Order: sequence, then C-alpha cells, then structure tokens
Amino acid sequence: MIKELTNVELPDYVEDIAALHLANFDDKRSMRQLCEDMKKYSETQGFRCLVSTNSGIVTGFLFGYMSAADQFYRGLIDQFITADEQQVLNSSFEVVSMAVKQGYRQNGIGSALLAALTAEPGRYYLTADVHDVRANAFYYKNDWKLVKSNLKLHPNIAPKNLYYKQADVHIN
Repeated sequence: MIKELTNVELPDYVEDIAALHLANFDDKRSMRQLCEDMKKYSETQGFRCLVSTNSGIVTGFLFGYMSAADQFYRGLIDQFITADEQQVLNSSFEVVSMAVKQGYRQNGIGSALLAALTAEPGRYYLTADVHDVRANAFYYKNDWKLVKSNLKLHPNIAPKNLYYKQADVHIN
C-alpha cells in the first residue's frame, strides 16, 4: 500500500525510512543525523514523503521537496544546465531519496511510488549515480527523460545523471 505521509505522521516513520536509506546508499550520516535531517527537510516548501508498507513494514519510500535555486545541491546542478533548464527546475519537485527494501524489489513498489508522486500534475526531477545501471534502467523504464549525463557535481559526490518528468493533467 502506498501512503503519502503528513507532517504529523512523519515522526512515526522517520526511523524506518532513515534505516532503509542508509541500507541502500553510501551515506556517511548517522541514523540520528539522518532522522534530524529528514525532520528539517519536512519544513522545506513542498515537502512530500510517500511510503510503501506491507503488514506494518516500510518496504519502500520516496521523499523530496520543491526545488529552489538557493539550495546547495541544486546550486551544484545549475553549473551544468542552461538558464532555461534552471527555470524549469525552479518550479519542479526534487526527488531527494528513494529506495525499496531488499527482498521486496522487482515487485513494482518503486514504480508505484513514482506513479503516486507524479499522479499530481507538475514537474519532477532526480539524479542517479552514473554507474548505477539498475537505477538508470528503472528511471528509463518509468518514462523519465535523461536531461544531462555524467555530471561531476562535487569531488565527494559520484557522477550523476539528471532525469526529468512532466506530469500532465489526466482526463478520464
């Protein structure tokens, strides 16, 4: 089941999300620091967090917020994109982190999280490590457009691919 968390519900899930994030990414933050950072992220304009659960277990998550030119990571990306692309990202939702728990992968959870996010019309973007073949294939399969590849954003950050998706209003 995919659920979008409210800011009131987030504290009940933040440790499970942080643990899943740390199990999937080479993130040097401690569990405590990541939990604190997630609480700070939740105060950012346009913050959204979606979780997938199965019998009370968090099997996947996705979170992010509205992108702004004054954000650190966004500033790194802006060095590699045109002024027009920067304008597009200014009104876009940035997927900050997304992961699916080992043992639950290949069951459509990641695709369901992306579909739930983009069910709301708007602009979305994310980055993926260049050498993470599985992640890059996954975004391609889910119709995300590769905007720029092999971005060397920072010496301490692996080269990234930048993906974008525009979700339009769906008429039944």
